[in-house]
Amino acid sequence: MNARIQRIAVDVIALLGLLITIGVELSDTLADGGNPKWGTIIGFAMLIGGGMWALDRVMHRLEALETSQQRTISSLESARLGWRLGELETVCEQNSSLVHVRAARDMADRLHATFVPGIIDEIEAACKKPESQISIDDVSPVHDLLAALATHLPNGGVWLGITLRERTQDWTSYDDAFRRFVTTVRDRAGRGEIQVGRIYEFSSEEARESMSEALATAQKEKINVRTIAPGGHRDISILFAPSGRSGDEPRFDNNLVDSLKIGGYRVLCAAEFDTRGDGVIRGVTLLGPEHERAEELLALYDQRWREAVPLPEQGHLRATS
Repeated sequence: MNARIQRIAVDVIALLGLLITIGVELSDTLADGGNPKWGTIIGFAMLIGGGMWALDRVMHRLEALETSQQRTISSLESARLGWRLGELETVCEQNSSLVHVRAARDMADRLHATFVPGIIDEIEAACKKPESQISIDDVSPVHDLLAALATHLPNGGVWLGITLRERTQDWTSYDDAFRRFVTTVRDRAGRGEIQVGRIYEFSSEEARESMSEALATAQKEKINVRTIAPGGHRDISILFAPSGRSGDEPRFDNNLVDSLKIGGYRVLCAAEFDTRGDGVIRGVTLLGPEHERAEELLALYDQRWREAVPLPEQGHLRATS
């Protein structure tokens, strides 16, 4: 029970005690046929009222002390969180295969070090100047995670993905974190640092046609593109570490997944996204390489890649058979 509830309970009990005392005194006096002893009653009332006031002041101080303690604990927890994030950074540096862990850690660090302090600054300014305003940006932790994954995927690694973002604006009108993801993947793929196999699943043929220019641009950026329409089953990503063997680069034909396994590429992590109908990614589940669900997602990707249509070099996209 916190101090505020305790103070209210004490006030109620004391008030009831006062009322009961007055009631008993009046009842006894009337039962004896005498006149009420108002002096005694008033004395009791002043005594109990004084006690109530003293207890109320004590409980007020306890409540203020509890609030102060809560703020101190909150500050200590914030400092402890920063320390833990630093410890996790050391762990991630010592194990380069923890790509998904490092990406999640980076996301948490940015929220802790940038997003939350920014909101606090806005609140502090609003307290000092009534005419000020509080502005909170639309920040997607999932987009931030994607950007971190794209940054930490080792050189020579492979990113396989199925996306349900089927509108051009889904890839052009985005927050800063998603912009970092898109540009990082594009730039690293263009420089040959990583290889990307992306399946675009569209809800209709019309949606696919509306994205034809954006798909052609992605292909020019050395992203291996295939499409399915109608599709819209799952939004997933699977990241592979480089094989470490020269001459064993994957072939982006129908046997892509087989060529990765034969070439010695190993899964670093898998991700399953919760994507709304308007293309907004609102949640993600990260899976380690040994998780049974990661193997299921890889099998799903293999199936959808074989079913998908390679992007033609020129002309309109043809429908799946």
